[in-house]
Amino acid sequence: MTAFAEEQHERGATGRAWQALKEIYSAWEANKVHIPADRLANREFRARRYLNAHERRWCAGHFFNAIRFRRKYQWLLKRLGLEENPNTLLQLHLSLSPASTRPSHFQGITEEERLHAAVADLPTPESPEDYIRFVLSFPDSLVQTLLQIFPVEEAIRAAQAFNQRAPTTLRINPLRISRETFLKLHPDLRPTPWSPWGVYAPAGVNVYTLQGYREGWFEIQEEASQLSAILAGVRPGDTVVEIGAGGGGKTLVLGALMENRGRILAIDVHEGRLKELIKRARHAQIRCVEPLLMEADTTGRWQHRGRSWRRIEKIHGRAHCVLLDAPCSGSGVLRRSPDARWREVRIEEFSQIQRNLLLEAASLVAPGGRIVYVTCAFEPQQNEEVVEWFLSAPEGRGFRKEPILEALRGAWKNAAVLAEEKSHGKPSHDTKDMPPLEALCVEDFIRTWPHRHDLDAFFVALLRRCE
Repeated sequence: MTAFAEEQHERGATGRAWQALKEIYSAWEANKVHIPADRLANREFRARRYLNAHERRWCAGHFFNAIRFRRKYQWLLKRLGLEENPNTLLQLHLSLSPASTRPSHFQGITEEERLHAAVADLPTPESPEDYIRFVLSFPDSLVQTLLQIFPVEEAIRAAQAFNQRAPTTLRINPLRISRETFLKLHPDLRPTPWSPWGVYAPAGVNVYTLQGYREGWFEIQEEASQLSAILAGVRPGDTVVEIGAGGGGKTLVLGALMENRGRILAIDVHEGRLKELIKRARHAQIRCVEPLLMEADTTGRWQHRGRSWRRIEKIHGRAHCVLLDAPCSGSGVLRRSPDARWREVRIEEFSQIQRNLLLEAASLVAPGGRIVYVTCAFEPQQNEEVVEWFLSAPEGRGFRKEPILEALRGAWKNAAVLAEEKSHGKPSHDTKDMPPLEALCVEDFIRTWPHRHDLDAFFVALLRRCE
């Protein structure tokens, strides 16, 4: 940590920030089943406008780290014979943090020697399951999945990477500006290695104050998420359906690839998310999007009635591409949403929803068209197993898995030249500029990981209708 960052941290470590931290963490413990931690934190900070920027930053950092290592702190409190509640957990968390980050007059939870002795008793990597469970603070289900996917040493590295803070990643809007031009205007930013539209912002930068935000030059979007939408390979004039459009991150990528020519039906079951999508599309000047609020039951099956369904019926068997951003457990985005690991999820319920949505997607695709199936989860039950089930089902027998590396390379190059064509009148990228995209591909799928690629853990399959 630089001296400047340390000074920033110390300036935020005030008594009122410490009190706010305890109140916000207590609110999360009481509401964690219903409200994601980031939304709750934003709500609580809005109610505490007396906190300055340094105090909010200090508060947010400790809030999310306390959530991230919650199971480790529970283990230590039990070892110390102390009652577990929000106050004791946070007091333990700060007792284990550097002294410069603690508020003045902070009282440690117990004697230093006793605390160090408890920490020394924590499991070691020689007991990998307990080490990931308690020291790295993962629920049993995710521990088992990581150990099934990876050898022991790599499973530990993966869990450690999920505990690191994710970089702040932007995506330039190639209809408005090229990445080259954007980086010249912002010399402190740097290009991402995988996405040709991606830019890393330094930690602590308020991206909403950067030149170009008001003009719609960029959005915040993680790099693997960018790639999953770029892989769709949509073209101007296409008819595209996005299922699970949410707030519109991938929708904006599709609209840019289509250069505002064609049609995107953006479907979601949550009205609030679609309102956010509309707002973001206007900001980015993407005009080919038609948001659709769809009714669905708890298994993901659409209710075949109403205005939205009638609009969908008209394009049955006519869509060039369906991007299915499937509802999932969110295990792949633990770097950004550390509370996701503590949500009680039933993987089999997500799998059922994913299967049903794949069946809906299949009915929309034209001959020769494709489905892009995306999750931000790493459990095979939500990924490979869902795809294999679909391909063996009657509705999926007319589909085949597309060679993923070839498709990714073609889509990457098309995306890379788009901004240059707008900026300079001719493309400047060629194959030599491509990153080693084969590193992202496992058999017929894309699998990204924080410990291998510094990306969130995404899964992407490309399915072509060949009948």
